Amino acid sequence: MKSKIDHVVLIATFQKMFEDPRRNPYEDRKIGNKLFYTGEGRYGDQKMRGGNLVLKQSREKKYPIYVFEKKSPGRYAFLGRYRVLSVQTELQKDSCGAERKVFLFRLHKCKHLTHI
Repeated sequence: MKSKIDHVVLIATFQKMFEDPRRNPYEDRKIGNKLFYTGEGRYGDQKMRGGNLVLKQSREKKYPIYVFEKKSPGRYAFLGRYRVLSVQTELQKDSCGAERKVFLFRLHKCKHLTHI
Protein backbone atom coordinates (compact mmCIF):
# COMPACT_ATOMS: atom_id res chain seq x y z
CA MET A 1 0.00 0.00 0.00
CA LYS A 2 1.40 3.38 -1.02
CA SER A 3 1.55 6.06 1.64
CA LYS A 4 -0.50 9.22 1.08
CA ILE A 5 2.15 11.27 2.90
CA ASP A 6 4.48 13.29 0.68
CA HIS A 7 5.63 16.04 3.08
CA VAL A 8 5.54 17.08 6.75
CA VAL A 9 4.67 20.52 8.15
CA LEU A 10 5.79 21.39 11.69
CA ILE A 11 4.85 24.38 13.85
CA ALA A 12 7.52 25.22 16.43
CA THR A 13 7.02 27.65 19.31
CA PHE A 14 10.09 29.20 20.91
CA GLN A 15 8.44 32.19 22.66
CA LYS A 16 6.16 30.79 25.37
CA MET A 17 4.97 34.11 26.84
CA PHE A 18 1.65 33.95 24.96
CA GLU A 19 1.16 30.18 25.28
CA ASP A 20 -0.85 28.30 27.89
CA PRO A 21 1.53 25.56 29.16
CA ARG A 22 -1.44 23.20 29.53
CA ARG A 23 -2.07 23.47 25.78
CA ASN A 24 1.57 23.68 24.69
CA PRO A 25 4.00 21.98 27.10
CA TYR A 26 6.58 21.42 24.32
CA GLU A 27 10.14 22.69 24.78
CA ASP A 28 11.21 23.33 21.17
CA ARG A 29 14.50 25.15 20.68
CA LYS A 30 16.65 26.43 17.84
CA ILE A 31 20.44 26.69 17.83
CA GLY A 32 21.92 27.97 14.56
CA ASN A 33 20.79 25.68 11.72
CA LYS A 34 19.69 22.99 14.20
CA LEU A 35 16.15 22.69 15.46
CA PHE A 36 15.20 20.53 18.44
CA TYR A 37 11.53 19.68 18.02
CA THR A 38 9.50 17.94 20.72
CA GLY A 39 7.28 15.10 19.46
CA GLU A 40 3.49 15.03 19.74
CA GLY A 41 1.54 14.01 22.82
CA ARG A 42 0.75 16.38 25.70
CA TYR A 43 0.12 13.86 28.50
CA GLY A 44 2.30 11.06 29.85
CA ASP A 45 5.16 9.40 28.02
CA GLN A 46 5.08 9.95 24.27
CA LYS A 47 4.69 6.93 21.97
CA MET A 48 6.39 6.29 18.63
CA ARG A 49 3.22 6.35 16.52
CA GLY A 50 1.20 8.84 14.48
CA GLY A 51 3.09 12.05 13.75
CA ASN A 52 6.11 10.93 15.78
CA LEU A 53 6.50 7.82 13.62
CA VAL A 54 6.02 9.80 10.39
CA LEU A 55 8.69 12.27 11.47
CA LYS A 56 11.09 9.46 12.38
CA GLN A 57 10.48 7.73 9.03
CA SER A 58 10.81 10.97 7.03
CA ARG A 59 14.53 10.42 6.60
CA GLU A 60 14.29 7.00 4.94
CA LYS A 61 11.10 7.83 3.02
CA LYS A 62 12.52 11.22 1.99
CA TYR A 63 9.52 13.34 3.05
CA PRO A 64 10.45 17.03 2.95
CA ILE A 65 9.85 18.76 6.31
CA TYR A 66 8.67 22.38 6.20
CA VAL A 67 8.96 24.26 9.50
CA PHE A 68 7.05 27.34 10.62
CA GLU A 69 7.58 29.28 13.84
CA LYS A 70 4.55 30.50 15.77
CA LYS A 71 5.40 34.13 16.58
CA SER A 72 2.12 35.05 18.29
CA PRO A 73 -1.52 33.97 18.00
CA GLY A 74 -2.31 33.86 14.27
CA ARG A 75 1.24 34.91 13.19
CA TYR A 76 3.69 32.41 11.71
CA ALA A 77 7.08 32.70 10.01
CA PHE A 78 8.44 30.17 7.53
CA LEU A 79 11.83 28.90 8.77
CA GLY A 80 12.66 26.66 5.81
CA ARG A 81 13.01 23.06 4.82
CA TYR A 82 14.59 20.69 7.34
CA ARG A 83 15.59 17.04 7.60
CA VAL A 84 15.74 14.76 10.64
CA LEU A 85 19.28 14.02 11.83
CA SER A 86 18.36 11.96 14.89
CA VAL A 87 15.73 11.29 17.51
CA GLN A 88 16.35 10.85 21.22
CA THR A 89 14.33 10.94 24.42
CA GLU A 90 14.47 13.49 27.19
CA LEU A 91 12.40 14.39 30.23
CA GLN A 92 9.96 17.30 29.98
CA LYS A 93 6.82 18.27 31.89
CA ASP A 94 3.44 17.36 30.42
CA SER A 95 0.29 19.50 30.35
CA CYS A 96 -0.45 18.58 33.99
CA GLY A 97 3.09 19.43 35.14
CA ALA A 98 4.14 15.78 35.58
CA GLU A 99 7.55 14.70 34.31
CA ARG A 100 7.41 12.41 31.29
CA LYS A 101 9.58 11.03 28.45
CA VAL A 102 9.30 12.84 25.12
CA PHE A 103 10.87 12.36 21.72
CA LEU A 104 13.23 15.15 20.79
CA PHE A 105 13.84 15.30 17.04
CA ARG A 106 17.08 16.95 15.99
CA LEU A 107 16.55 18.60 12.61
CA HIS A 108 18.99 20.39 10.31
CA LYS A 109 18.06 23.17 7.90
CA CYS A 110 18.54 22.22 4.24
CA LYS A 111 20.45 24.60 2.00
CA HIS A 112 17.99 24.31 -0.86
CA LEU A 113 14.24 24.68 -0.71
CA THR A 114 12.24 22.54 -3.08
CA HIS A 115 8.81 23.74 -4.15
CA ILE A 116 6.02 23.53 -1.59
